Amino acid sequence: KAIEYMIGDLIVLVADTFTIRGAKLPEACTRPDVFVHLNDNILDLVGEHIYNLPDNNKNKTRARDLYERIRSRKGLYKDMGHSTLDMDRLKERLHLGKDKKLTEKHLNIFQRVMYEYTKESYESVEKGALANSFPQDPDDLLKVTTVTLHYGKKSKNPVDMVYFINNRNQVLKGDHEEIRMRLRSVRPEAFMETRIQVFCKIPCQIRYVLDAFRKWCEDNKQMAPVSQAVLRSPSPSPTSGNNYSYSDLHELSDIE
Repeated sequence: KAIEYMIGDLIVLVADTFTIRGAKLPEACTRPDVFVHLNDNILDLVGEHIYNLPDNNKNKTRARDLYERIRSRKGLYKDMGHSTLDMDRLKERLHLGKDKKLTEKHLNIFQRVMYEYTKESYESVEKGALANSFPQDPDDLLKVTTVTLHYGKKSKNPVDMVYFINNRNQVLKGDHEEIRMRLRSVRPEAFMETRIQVFCKIPCQIRYVLDAFRKWCEDNKQMAPVSQAVLRSPSPSPTSGNNYSYSDLHELSDIE
């Protein structure tokens, strides 16, 4: 996923200047005659285009650095792990519908809140000039996404749709009490879960983003993140002056 998000960011940076067969990439997706030429060498074409950009292009430096990180596989976006969300707890705060589905607007709020937590953590440790070097745009620092996992029937038990034959040669549906009792030891507590996942885009900010993710989960009574991020030094503790919980965000009252 990290590479996928990096390529996405790279394409956004060159979207206004890069063309293939005379069409920009957003347009190429709607033109079959151009779309058929989008194959595995698209990254090489974008890289060649970046190095041919004029030096006064505002995105050239960022695009070139990002392209080199992708090609060398060094400095990739770092997966900070995931946390399984308690959707029942968030449902009222986020004004979710019956399907408890998160929208792009919710993700933007997640990202901004995580950015504020990270900034708080960073400023509690770094002082002086370093404190002023923190990224000003959340999109430059991190990527927040969610994924929903289920067994094919969303929140329903798929076994309820299956028929079984017991030792008395009776055909019983999966939701029959006898079948439920027999399978109770292997029956999961929930059949659908939504995870929030955070990626750090700047290697030197990993410790602060990871610490912010942990603190956000703690403040919002969510499951602690499952993370594979390895830190060489202890994670700093952010100050407790601000609590960026969802209940404090006025934007949430506007979400339908």
